[in-house]
Amino acid sequence: MTGIAFSGNLYFVALTSSDKYLSIYELRTFEQTHKLLAHSAGILAVAISECSKFIATSSEDNQLIIMSTEDFLPLNKISLPENA
Repeated sequence: MTGIAFSGNLYFVALTSSDKYLSIYELRTFEQTHKLLAHSAGILAVAISECSKFIATSSEDNQLIIMSTEDFLPLNKISLPENA
């Protein structure tokens, strides 16, 4: 595991790993609700907005991805400079 973030409403937790996947678990049951191939390289960090509507991940692929927690689809992909 490379990252963990709890939603502000404490409904879900996001876990990341070096295997490129973002996993979402419901906190009440700890049931996995989503497993998303989010990047083309290992994920380094994850954060959830205070309002619990957005998740951001960054990766060894030098991408920052912002997604909606409504459908877990990317809203924006930002290319980061090398060694950022």
